[in-house]
Amino acid sequence: MTQSCPSTGAAVSISIAVLTHNETREFKWLMGSLEVAKELIDEIVIVDDYSDVEFLDVVQSFKVDWPIKFFQRRLNKNFAAQRNFAKSQCTGRLIFFPDADEIPSARILVGLPTLLAWMESNDVDVCYLPRLNIVTREEEIRDPPTVTPKDTIFSSWEDQVRILRNLSKLKFVKRIDEGLYGFEGVYRFPQSQDFALLHVKTQSRVSRQNAFYRSFRARRMTKLWNSFAKRTFRIERPRPISFPPPV
Repeated sequence: MTQSCPSTGAAVSISIAVLTHNETREFKWLMGSLEVAKELIDEIVIVDDYSDVEFLDVVQSFKVDWPIKFFQRRLNKNFAAQRNFAKSQCTGRLIFFPDADEIPSARILVGLPTLLAWMESNDVDVCYLPRLNIVTREEEIRDPPTVTPKDTIFSSWEDQVRILRNLSKLKFVKRIDEGLYGFEGVYRFPQSQDFALLHVKTQSRVSRQNAFYRSFRARRMTKLWNSFAKRTFRIERPRPISFPPPV
């Protein structure tokens, strides 16, 4: 099933791409965080792994005010293929890939048009964003910005490729921990909450997701990964860009 908002005919610069599956509360929080950049976002591409009716109703409600393009596609334990499909449906020159259970920083969101211009001027293909992972003491997840240090059992930083120019040479590979290959110029934002993806989970959710991810690792790597990686590792020449945060 494919649904999309009517075209305005205007050039598309900023695409948001989100993979979803029954994350109703988290998706509402994500959409709330995007409000700060509502006038800057040209389209939101949602690729959904056949969520329940409650989630579909929520997406439908957001389509009233947001330029949402909605697709349903089986994940089939292959996040790379799902991300590549989402990328293929984006028409913006810049694509931002937040997960449904992440809250992007306002500074990154409002800076996306500036970042796009800077990336194009400096031949930067992709940007790594810092993700702040937080595991809470509570068993009920709540809006991530309301979580305080006293609620936290564990926290850690990691860097993830989440912003990329819409270039055909860029492909996601591997079913899980889907790496992006084919890029050259790369910029890493510093590990600061000014630029962070806020990622909050309960202990029980972490356990469930870890079990799910282990089922991926038990499978052999895909033909896509084997063939693409063999070519990529010979020719890939990432070029780190040293520069103060451009937004």
